[in-house]
Amino acid sequence: MEIRELLLSIGLNPSKRFGQNFLVDNALACEISHLIRQGAAVLEVGAGTGALTERIIEKANQMIVFESNQILANYLTRKFGSKALVRAEDFLKAKVPTTDIIVSSVPYTISLPFMIKLFDLNDKWNEAILILQEEFVQKLCAIVGAPNYRRISVLAQYAWKIERLNTISKKSFYPEPRVNSALVRLVPNKNVDVVTANKLKVFTNTVFNYRKRTLRAALKFANLSWKNKLENTLDNHVLRTRVNRLDVPTFEKIIALL
Repeated sequence: MEIRELLLSIGLNPSKRFGQNFLVDNALACEISHLIRQGAAVLEVGAGTGALTERIIEKANQMIVFESNQILANYLTRKFGSKALVRAEDFLKAKVPTTDIIVSSVPYTISLPFMIKLFDLNDKWNEAILILQEEFVQKLCAIVGAPNYRRISVLAQYAWKIERLNTISKKSFYPEPRVNSALVRLVPNKNVDVVTANKLKVFTNTVFNYRKRTLRAALKFANLSWKNKLENTLDNHVLRTRVNRLDVPTFEKIIALL
């Protein structure tokens, strides 16, 4: 059954608002399934019609599927039965179990909150294989000072080893998105600890609102409780540096003072 007929049969009209672009590329689904090791516990987010799920499910020792759309969740439950635990919940709000591998074709509309959620869950997974918007992947990997160097660049490069695996054509989805995507693999860095990560998340969330200002100015405008301590302990060179020109090791040094 073609994707249009399938969606019609279950009474679903793809929503642009929720970024519903369904994977229809079997070759891509196979490529991703080959990245899953036999016997792994897999958690898939936003399974849609299960095109990727059905490729992975035979390799997984445990398969948990988050699908917030109730129509799709019901369809997946009927399709996979006891082979998968389908949770009709919003992954961003749900309590997430520990797993080996997280897999997702991430809706473009939630790319940032999705990655922040993974950041918060960093000690609950060992590997993530994700389809993300090409432009967003460029932000994850951006070098310090680049126009697309953002808060998520700092968090991602602090928390994970990022491997860009492939470019994915927009023709791999229905309906076709306007831009291409990329397949990436994330592996958590072993030296990340929860306390430091949380401080980094809070600090960058504030100072990157003033990313073109100096750190000294950002601390002043943000009115952070850490302002006096940092002004008294940081080197003047660091305080005079624009926020978007502070690299990840420098952010780590700053956070170590807090």
